[in-house]
Amino acid sequence: MPMTIGLATWMKNSNRLLQVLVICSVCVSCAPIIPIPMRHYYPEVEGGEIIYDQCPINRHLPYGILLSDHGVRTVTRLGIHKKKPYIEVRFEIPERNIVKLVGATGKLFVNQTDPITQLEFQGIYRAPFFYVIDSPDLIRRDTLEIDEPMVGETNELNGTSWLASYWLASYVELPDSETFQIVLPQFTVNEELITLPSIRFDRKWVVGFWVINC
Repeated sequence: MPMTIGLATWMKNSNRLLQVLVICSVCVSCAPIIPIPMRHYYPEVEGGEIIYDQCPINRHLPYGILLSDHGVRTVTRLGIHKKKPYIEVRFEIPERNIVKLVGATGKLFVNQTDPITQLEFQGIYRAPFFYVIDSPDLIRRDTLEIDEPMVGETNELNGTSWLASYWLASYVELPDSETFQIVLPQFTVNEELITLPSIRFDRKWVVGFWVINC
């Protein structure tokens, strides 16, 4: 019986890899599109909405996951910077709302019985559209202490409006596991305590595409 199960698993993985290689061989002639087989983490959480990559050719790849509570939107994603993984959280806060973090740490774990890795958030960053960990000085000059309030507002430019964005980011050492979960810090919205559900990340084989100017 164990040999039968092992053979079935091997065949399943082999078929999946074959599918990836077939896609790559078909797309390799589509330069400047370069297919890249990769292991990608898919976020999942009850009540959440997956946000996909903005590049049209990679819109099958999850960018992060969106949660909304009391009008405040949070987008959480797992990113890679200089070959180091990090967890990034963006708060989008409408006017007449004040958000304050309760503590500066989150948690990462495989299951409840395994050791917990702490996510250490050092500061809160203001940026209109994006934030990358180890950001340039231009963004770092607009930094809040971790216990300072995040005040909601609407920004406008040339007829386009967007909500104020605040960012947290923490490098993290990922476990050698196909799945793990993270728990973000609690926060208050107008002094009402909010606890977001834990977010699960599942690692899967995918084919991404590197595209010039995308």
